[in-house]
Amino acid sequence: MTTHLKHRKFAITAAIIGAIVVSLLVLYFAPLQTELTRIPTTPEDQERNDALGVAQRFIPTSPTFAFDGMIDTLDVESVSIMESFPVQYNIKASYTSAHGGFGNREGQILTQVITPHKVDIIVSEGIVISAVTDESWDELNHQYVLKKTAIKT
Repeated sequence: MTTHLKHRKFAITAAIIGAIVVSLLVLYFAPLQTELTRIPTTPEDQERNDALGVAQRFIPTSPTFAFDGMIDTLDVESVSIMESFPVQYNIKASYTSAHGGFGNREGQILTQVITPHKVDIIVSEGIVISAVTDESWDELNHQYVLKKTAIKT
């Protein structure tokens, strides 16, 4: 093997080793992306998300859910903005409870029936101002909702 060939072989080997070392250094020192990229939200989206959060924290503490609601069945179905001032958000959710009835039923005779519920919550300025379960039970006032009777003409 000639000297020229030995130098050439050495240069190629050194170049390959150098490329490997540089690649390893780049991989080692390159910052890895560990945070999720968040899409900026508008102030309206943020207010909607805040209202949703208020409702999601309220439901587990509401009398009917707190008594025997099943947390793994809680599902938010919709969030809509009502035409009002101040802005009000209508959040519709559903869940299942282990017994029939509404509110805190401690000391009552209970039906052993898995019962689906739908709750309509209105949030305004970060406060739940209305929460009605199955269009029948006022969760805030712990009473049945008075329904208007139809006037026949």
